[in-house]
Amino acid sequence: MPTTNEVRAQAIQRARDKGNWIVLSEGNDYAGYVIAYHEGRDTNWYREMIIIDGEYEVETVRCQPPLVSSGQISDRMSQLREQFSISQ
Repeated sequence: MPTTNEVRAQAIQRARDKGNWIVLSEGNDYAGYVIAYHEGRDTNWYREMIIIDGEYEVETVRCQPPLVSSGQISDRMSQLREQFSISQ
């Protein structure tokens, strides 16, 4: 079974391989997350992967554009940091 860090690294690489995607990720040996979205100005969704002990769930999250200036990503990252005790 892959570790949390291995799953994170693979997810980051897959998102970067897509081209014009922004990839944000944080984690530790136990828990982590990857958020990825297309750079487009009208982007109204992002992909979120939550990883715990090497097991993961992926969800597509819909939102109102513009995604970047809406604050939704930074709010979600703060929630995940707190939920999983991930330091910046």
